[in-house]
Amino acid sequence: MFQPRQLLVTALAILLFSCNSTDKQKEQSASPSLTKDTVASLKTEVKQDTITVIEKKPATFKTSKPQKAVIVNSNVKTQTSLESDFESIEQDFQDFAVNTNFDTTILCKEGTVIKIKHSGFLIASNLTEVKGTIIFQVKEFYKLSDIVSARLTTHSNDKILETGGMLFIQATSDGQLCKLKDNSPIEISFPFTEKKDSMLLFSGSWTDHKVNWELLPSGEANQKEIVEEAASFPGGSNALINFIQRNLTYPDNLADMGIGGMVQMDFVIDETGKAKDVNFKNRSQKSFKDAILKTFSKMPRWKPAKRNGVPIKSIYSQSITFYNEEQNTNDTLFKNDFEETINDTNINQVKVADIGQYIFSTSKLGWINCDRFYNNPKPRTDFYVDCGNYTELDINLVFHSFKAVLKNFTSKPTAKFQNIPDDEAVTIVVVKKINTDTFVSLTESNTNVKSINNLAFEKVTMDKLKQKLEQLDNTR
Repeated sequence: MFQPRQLLVTALAILLFSCNSTDKQKEQSASPSLTKDTVASLKTEVKQDTITVIEKKPATFKTSKPQKAVIVNSNVKTQTSLESDFESIEQDFQDFAVNTNFDTTILCKEGTVIKIKHSGFLIASNLTEVKGTIIFQVKEFYKLSDIVSARLTTHSNDKILETGGMLFIQATSDGQLCKLKDNSPIEISFPFTEKKDSMLLFSGSWTDHKVNWELLPSGEANQKEIVEEAASFPGGSNALINFIQRNLTYPDNLADMGIGGMVQMDFVIDETGKAKDVNFKNRSQKSFKDAILKTFSKMPRWKPAKRNGVPIKSIYSQSITFYNEEQNTNDTLFKNDFEETINDTNINQVKVADIGQYIFSTSKLGWINCDRFYNNPKPRTDFYVDCGNYTELDINLVFHSFKAVLKNFTSKPTAKFQNIPDDEAVTIVVVKKINTDTFVSLTESNTNVKSINNLAFEKVTMDKLKQKLEQLDNTR
């Protein structure tokens, strides 16, 4: 039976190669030779997805069992019964053994990236240089539940802050507290999924169970520009097309039955440039998937994506259309769909990263906060909360439309939040002790009601308290 397949393949393939207008330079491509009369239409887009740990030299990098912090000077907090409750549910330290002979980049659990220069630490008590390995400890506070559990707030003197994340960082050498050299700042990258302008770096100090955030001077904290570079296949996008067309084989069983279709997928390009973890996004024939996986097993390494010069993982999305002339498909409709696919404006374009970063350099350790001042011109009001009877009290106002937590340190049954934004949805979080029992109340309200009372309290264990506070993470 006469099957004029090769002519169609060549014509469509030429159309495919001519559509890559996003390449800076035109690339020459040979006509494809595909088995089983296949057309592979490729739609690609890149988006940076995850951060990875990179060490500039082969330094030893370990995680040891979390230890309690060496809290000194203004970070000393006097223990109370309620204080003990919160401490029991506060997150543990992340501990990293860092060899000071090498530059090291570490990745924390919630996405914070910290770059540490070699030979950058001094013993704080006598200013002698640290040699060998230090224990570098980090606590991250991005979730509202973690912020409340740590009894943190977003206040800078009398001004409200909108937080992009808080950290506590310290380093020790043989149990002695360390500080950074003035000329060896660390670089901190705070992750975000929704970028906010005018983010700044603040340093926190504790007095009478209260933390206050002070804006770090420009000489002690500098924001760095983020430079992103997309992953690329050796030789460019046309070389990728040629590779797939040379190596992808139309499955015999489907070709003989005249079955075709489009396979949509994405895959990871890791920090070494290896293509892996193919994720098929639509329903398609198993034989098509197997053929694609076999092709990917032969794929050479890519040039990995980079953020500020550091290789990172990225996700590459792609669709491949298997077309067989024996399938019952209208050629005109197929060609139109094919042309629409390959002329999509997203082809070979870099998307905005799903996870971005605010990057600062600072020579400060201790309490660090990536925030901005809340400068909304909307009217202000006072808001009163009647907490009922208690022997100890912790009261928080958690805002919904922006990430802020305000605390009140009253010793009276009624707490007053002064000069706060009017008509804002909030969750009132009250944790209190009545003798040895712990009670919690989470109440949604709005600051336009001016006052609230008759809060419903629930007696809780520490596990239950932690679970209740975790409900805050769903308020935004």
